[in-house]
Amino acid sequence: ATLAATPRDARAATLREGLEALDARLRRDLRAAALPVAGGSARVVRLHPDEARAFSTKERCPFLCVVEVPPPSGTSTSQPRLRLHGISASQPRRRRDPSPR
Repeated sequence: ATLAATPRDARAATLREGLEALDARLRRDLRAAALPVAGGSARVVRLHPDEARAFSTKERCPFLCVVEVPPPSGTSTSQPRLRLHGISASQPRRRRDPSPR
C-alpha cells in the first residue's frame, strides 16, 4: 500500500515504520542504497525515521526523509558535515511588503 492510500492520521506512523524497516536493512547490507549526487553516487549508511515528515494532501502524500551518507572520499574530517539547502528554521522567511514603493 502507498502512503496516499493510508488514512491521514496514520500516515506519519506508517512512514516511520517503513523507514525503520528500511534502516534495519541498510544496517545489515551497506550496499543496499545509494543516492545520485554530483555526477556520482553516495552510499546511504543510515536513515533517521524520527526526523521524517509526511505532508498529507488530498490526493498525494509527499514526505521528507533524512538520510546519512559518509563524507566524499579524500575528505579529511573528524566530524561529519551536514549541508542543508533551502530555508532553515533559524532563517525566518521574509514577508513581502504589501505597500507600494
